[in-house]
Amino acid sequence: MLKLPLKSLFFWSLSSVAFAYFPQQANALTAEELRQTAESITVRIEVERCFDENIAQPCPFVPAGSGVLVAARNSRTYYVLTANHVVKDIQTEGTDYRVITPDGKTYPLRLVTDEARKPMIRGADLALVAFDGSSRLSTANVSTVCVMNEWNGLDAGEEGNFPNSVFCQPRGDADQPLLSTTSQQVVVAGYPKEGENSGQFVLTLGSFIDRSSQSLAAQTPLAGGYEFLYTNPTEQGMSGGPILDTSGQLIGIHGQAEGDRLEGLIYGYSLGIPIDRFLRQFVQFLLPENLQFDSTPFLSRELAPQAITALLEGDIATCPMSGLNSDDFQELIQRGNRFFRLGNYEQSLNCLDRAIETNPASPLAYFVKGFVLLQRTTQQPAALDQKQNFEEVNQLFEQAITFATEQEPKYRDVYVFWRWQGVVLTQLEEYEQAVEAFQNAITACESTTSALFCQENQNYSQAWAGMAFALDKLERVDEAEQARLAAGDQTGYQGLIVRGRALYEVAKEELQRGEQATGQRRLEEALNTFDNAKNLVGESLAPEAWIGESRILNAQGKYIEAKTSFDTGIAEGAQYDEYTLKTAFEIASKNWDELASWAVNFYQTVTRNIAEDDAISYLAWYYQGITQFKYLIDSKRYNELSTTSLSSCNRAVELRPDFQPAIECHDQIQSIVNDIWALEEKCQEKGRRETFTYEVYYEVTSQIGERIEDRTSRLFGRARVPSGSSAVCVLVGSGLEFRLENIELVQEQNWY
Repeated sequence: MLKLPLKSLFFWSLSSVAFAYFPQQANALTAEELRQTAESITVRIEVERCFDENIAQPCPFVPAGSGVLVAARNSRTYYVLTANHVVKDIQTEGTDYRVITPDGKTYPLRLVTDEARKPMIRGADLALVAFDGSSRLSTANVSTVCVMNEWNGLDAGEEGNFPNSVFCQPRGDADQPLLSTTSQQVVVAGYPKEGENSGQFVLTLGSFIDRSSQSLAAQTPLAGGYEFLYTNPTEQGMSGGPILDTSGQLIGIHGQAEGDRLEGLIYGYSLGIPIDRFLRQFVQFLLPENLQFDSTPFLSRELAPQAITALLEGDIATCPMSGLNSDDFQELIQRGNRFFRLGNYEQSLNCLDRAIETNPASPLAYFVKGFVLLQRTTQQPAALDQKQNFEEVNQLFEQAITFATEQEPKYRDVYVFWRWQGVVLTQLEEYEQAVEAFQNAITACESTTSALFCQENQNYSQAWAGMAFALDKLERVDEAEQARLAAGDQTGYQGLIVRGRALYEVAKEELQRGEQATGQRRLEEALNTFDNAKNLVGESLAPEAWIGESRILNAQGKYIEAKTSFDTGIAEGAQYDEYTLKTAFEIASKNWDELASWAVNFYQTVTRNIAEDDAISYLAWYYQGITQFKYLIDSKRYNELSTTSLSSCNRAVELRPDFQPAIECHDQIQSIVNDIWALEEKCQEKGRRETFTYEVYYEVTSQIGERIEDRTSRLFGRARVPSGSSAVCVLVGSGLEFRLENIELVQEQNWY
């Protein structure tokens, strides 16, 4: 373990990375060691709440969430990292927060701010709070190691330049990755605020979900810095608690749960924020030099079987193939759940098959088997026939729905089954049936639960969002718009972001139909929605709202303000997702003369800082290619097309061979490059055949010019080489120099 001043720590760790240092693997802890480590650094956070203004002060403190001790100064002042939404009112006058430390003592909390009294951590759902303690406490051992698929754009010698994610595994060599994030084991610690474990320390075991399948697994936007998705079951009150690897290193902060509790089991996912979101800004604001901050550069190993059994609180042995009876049903379901949490889908499915044998009319057994099969299919597509597996999943969900609707009393959670059936029908491109399934989920939730429960339930809003997507595919535009608005009509920051984006899409459709007054009013409504989102969490914690606002301002013709809002969103930590990449292009395309260079620089930054296996990397390279094309054409730097624009579009095709816009981008730019080379060859031939004096000779290029115009009609406009005035052979000294001038861009076309 290292105990270094903060500045020394980061200089050491960055230099280690810069010179291709490959970390060693640390031994995994035992279950008891892991539990003791986690409990020694995890704290409870409470907030003062007055439920009745007539009650005499002081008001009672109630659970708000959890946190983790990350640093100390002089063994007196301690720093706690937590989720921002846990302490969202800490700067509100009259609202007090307190921390209960692992030794049971209580201290008042204060927010750590910068010199401008702004929260030190911005751009993510994180907050750093502090308290003055009276006893010596342990602090977390923070991981400084990347353990995902590859290094993530770390430049040697750049101070403060961190990987995009702590989990960005360095490879031992090109073919032997040290770890696989698909089955990377992690634990989450915290203090639930409700249920049988209320107020008690809880540690749960699970595994990471591969990033390539997150879009299906997580139905809500991964905003607010949420980049981790994992199978650990978590409960309210655990938000802000630590995510640890198997050697006890702090690798992230837990923030949200996206799971379904069915008959006492939680099936689904939890969401967390990588610790680098904290490290980047922690070092930027450099707290006092004598701050104690622990770190180790080690990769963790898998837990021993006995540790897994202890942490899962149950057997993980292979399920028996015979000799089963109805009494075994709950154990089989539980064991299937444990294997799922470990990422062992085959063993999970075996246990669930045995569960169905013992209770062939159980809705839960059919649904859970379908859910696990769906996750296996999305995470291991190369080894499986996806369509066939999706069809099997649909059949299992259908059986679960049938048994659930035949029960008396009615199965309360059937809306969960309907919603997931809509998801898989969408994967099968059965959009009419998907719309019906999502509608059934909405109706079932409204009829079997309260309206308030539905409004706060993720399945309800996700059913509306899924329906909007399916309706779009069916070109039922008006219905899709209403569904998107319903999906976004939820309380909280995420709901406002979804609603703001939906209002923009509605406004765009109205403006295209010529409904100018209505469309402009809708844009103002969208702008107000994004403002409300910023006001709700604070401007520095709302990067998605800034990006959304930039789209609105751009649509209103306020191009410079749009760029400013976009830049603010990026500075505050907006993720490089598809929405952000497309927004940058929309802004630049409205004002190419001013913003072409800005767009090129933005996309170059993106491609430098995202992993090649990132789900949107192909899109980043594509946009980089087409913005480079526009910029180089306008700058008359035609000789650079092949090494920049063409190369970028080619990389997009390599990453996504079926992405047609990138294929067209590559082919059309290649055609232009070929024509330029042909013109240059003609110039050279002319020089070889003729003796030049001091005159300037022009090569007539009408035929080639026509070809260029035809081949670029779907790029930024038509690139035109006017006959007799653009391909130029110029006498330079004793030789010839080829120049191509005056490629003119006209009428822009629609882009992807």
